[in-house]
Amino acid sequence: MEVKDGPIEPEFPITLGGKEYKLAYPLPAIWALEDISGFDILSGDITLEFWNKTKTSRRTKFVAQLCWAGLQPNYPGLKFSDVAALISLKNFAYVEAIVSRSFTAWMNSEKKEETERPTQGNG
Repeated sequence: MEVKDGPIEPEFPITLGGKEYKLAYPLPAIWALEDISGFDILSGDITLEFWNKTKTSRRTKFVAQLCWAGLQPNYPGLKFSDVAALISLKNFAYVEAIVSRSFTAWMNSEKKEETERPTQGNG
């Protein structure tokens, strides 16, 4: 796998408070999400069944955490409280759809890279 300098890919646009931001979920963003949410994301703590049974208050907080973590690679000084303040019941469905789609795309690309990663041979 070639290491590239340049923008983080893929990035997903999201508009919050009238300003466009870019979401991305490389490993440091996933680790930040694990730290703030308490979930072991890489071990599969969040499943579709779990998500569907989650209480609304916990779900809204997790969506805000997911949004904040996805903004960290491009906006590392952005505080969770600042991101949460940009999410309301009025735009929640929009934010949830964008962060879910972008996070799923990143997780699928991470899994794809793991399966395509060459193994070290003995010779």
